[in-house]
Amino acid sequence: MGCDLNWIGKEPDIIKQKQCSMFLHIVFDKAKLDYTIYNEMISGIFLEKKHGSDVKIRTSLELLGITAHYGKYSSLVDEEWIAERQISFVFNNSLIADDFNRIITFEEIHNLSNAKYDGYRPHFQSLPEYKKERIGIFQNDSYLRILSNQVSSILTLYYLVNILFLPELKVYDDFLVYDGIHKQLGSDGFSEALRIPSKRWKAIEAITEKYMFISIQQSDVTEYYKNIWEVSLFD
Repeated sequence: MGCDLNWIGKEPDIIKQKQCSMFLHIVFDKAKLDYTIYNEMISGIFLEKKHGSDVKIRTSLELLGITAHYGKYSSLVDEEWIAERQISFVFNNSLIADDFNRIITFEEIHNLSNAKYDGYRPHFQSLPEYKKERIGIFQNDSYLRILSNQVSSILTLYYLVNILFLPELKVYDDFLVYDGIHKQLGSDGFSEALRIPSKRWKAIEAITEKYMFISIQQSDVTEYYKNIWEVSLFD
């Protein structure tokens, strides 16, 4: 059995976007997850996935963030899931975006003949230049189905992101586990400690060890990560 998870959020402060991305970069490395980093303007043909059959075509996206590629929930994932199955905190900073600075989930297409793209293939093929361009699909709504034995650790990560970096992040799961984590860690004093610089790192270490089964410490914030994201982790 799994848990369905949806999240939405936006952050207009580019520094905060980078700090959030750096923290996740450290976590994903510690957890040994595969991930993709975005910190560029990409050009090509990109379809914005909408509900129903409606799509919008974009020829450029300015993306900043990081997304981890979550393990398969079933053998059908690669064949059926589009712009999903990612722990995505990639911000769409494109000026023409309908919702500027919003978290999106992006999937680059390497094989348009894959059956899962049947509904989108005609949109690409209607543009003669598509064979020469980078192509992909993205959506504003982020969705993930989590394996039951990973629900607590992943939702704890979202809690940390919310408290430390993205106050407007909204997370929904069908068993209300995220709400329970917020209440539990709040009653334990962690929510307050995370907001106090002198107590923050001790709280992060305690939370990640107890609930995520990894240890994130201040010493993990090395020059390697600072050089990639060009910020300090905390102001």
